[in-house]
Amino acid sequence: EGIVQAPGTEALLRDALRAGVDVVGGCPYNDSDALAHIDAVFRLAREWDVDADFHVDFFDEPEHLHVRPIAERTIREGWQGRVAVGHLTELAACEPAEQDRLIASIRDAGLAVVTLPATDLYLMGRGDAKNVRRGLVPVKRLLAAGVPVAAATNNVQNAFTPVGNADPLLLAFLLAVSAHMGTETDMAHLLDMLTRWPARIVYGRTAGEHGLEVGCRADLVVLEARTLAEAVGAVPARRWVVKGGRVTVDRRPAWSRAIERLDTSREGPVG
Repeated sequence: EGIVQAPGTEALLRDALRAGVDVVGGCPYNDSDALAHIDAVFRLAREWDVDADFHVDFFDEPEHLHVRPIAERTIREGWQGRVAVGHLTELAACEPAEQDRLIASIRDAGLAVVTLPATDLYLMGRGDAKNVRRGLVPVKRLLAAGVPVAAATNNVQNAFTPVGNADPLLLAFLLAVSAHMGTETDMAHLLDMLTRWPARIVYGRTAGEHGLEVGCRADLVVLEARTLAEAVGAVPARRWVVKGGRVTVDRRPAWSRAIERLDTSREGPVG
């Protein structure tokens, strides 16, 4: 794996971009020369005018902190708002003052952070004999600083993430407990981490097209929940899934759907 230590990889990335791929990814901690790896990703991003996504600093101790050169390079290239970093577990192991400095750099560079709790909780802290650390990026501190934070699954039922089914609400449920996000405000943030912020990260300049305002794309999920706490804490059933204004999933009871069809098929007054 890697770009520097695997000759030919950059050429393959160029082939993919030429074929229409619209984001380039990197994993500097897995390469023989992390800084050269970061350079290659930004070179491709600039050359093809695409966003960049890095898996970074995925260790218990702050032994890499590649997020720092990524933030610096983002500003230098003028790529603010177009770079995301995932994992970032090393940030949790930094002293509070160092966390503040790094979070300020992340914010100033316009980086987005993607926490991957199912993977990070499973893999971090394995060498701890007591007070086993969680290894999660400090979500609440990032949000308080104004950094966009999304939640994602990383993998589903593989060696790195043995549980999960790609349901985003399960990630919110997991973060509510593991990141100490149990208030009503926290619940709102968690739902933003599944909707608003991912739209911003993925769609960038057109993120405003995704939401619940008039004129937005009609892509939405209707939950069997009355409150934010129920939406996150109960992992409720989905009543409807709507894509492009069309109901693609309808999980109401069969009798309820039958009554609706009967009502809409009637013509004239009913007496």
